[in-house]
Amino acid sequence: MLERLNAIFGSGAFKTEPLKLLIARYIDEELLHLVADQHRRGRRLFVVTTNIDAQRTALWNMGAIAASDYSERLQLFRDILVASASAPGLFAPTYIQVQAGNVRFQEMHVDGAVTSNVLAVPESVLLQKVAFRSTAKPKLYIIVNGKVTPDFAVIGDGTLSIVARSFYSTVKANTRSFLIATYDFARRNGWQFRLAAIQPDYAMTSTTFNFDTDYMRGLFNLGFSTGRTGQQWQSSLQALAASPGSERVEARVPPTAVISSAK
Repeated sequence: MLERLNAIFGSGAFKTEPLKLLIARYIDEELLHLVADQHRRGRRLFVVTTNIDAQRTALWNMGAIAASDYSERLQLFRDILVASASAPGLFAPTYIQVQAGNVRFQEMHVDGAVTSNVLAVPESVLLQKVAFRSTAKPKLYIIVNGKVTPDFAVIGDGTLSIVARSFYSTVKANTRSFLIATYDFARRNGWQFRLAAIQPDYAMTSTTFNFDTDYMRGLFNLGFSTGRTGQQWQSSLQALAASPGSERVEARVPPTAVISSAK
């Protein structure tokens, strides 16, 4: 059955080739040199993907890759960016060439949001206390490029819309869980916590993937304006508060199931 579905839909509903061409257009040797230069100055650029084979998060040090003498570093840099934007089922996974010892093989990678949509600190230390030699406490600034609150929308009865909405809902739930864990870690260790996300009352599209130019420009302008004011930074989890009635428990009974006692 799976083979038949794959023959019809392939490994993704959307073609990945346009994304690859777009990334190749902007990610060239010149940009790689710029990233490598910043890496040598101590700045770090990390990109997260999900290793589907191993079911775990892969954290890529992009600056180290750019600054390395690996002959295929440009292609690896591009492949990681493609994989990080490949929502499973919607876009085909990316096969990344890796090497363990003398053995070279391919790993299947998709969007990092599958396992870790927020990576402020490694998952392995979330339940720990971290000691620093310096008395200055670290500051965490987390920007979520979406809403963290529930957002109602009527979804069409189509495979693509259901898959997209389900993935979006999973990512949002994953994000909320990681934000709660990260906030608890920051409070426990005395770190400063700052969170910015799209406000609940902002009208967003009901579909996950909307690349309409006007819509995307509106989101950009929103981010730019809020960034200039700095008023959107939250020092608590107030931004995660669900919208009124979003978790209300209701007893919904079909009309035919109602039994009247009237004679």
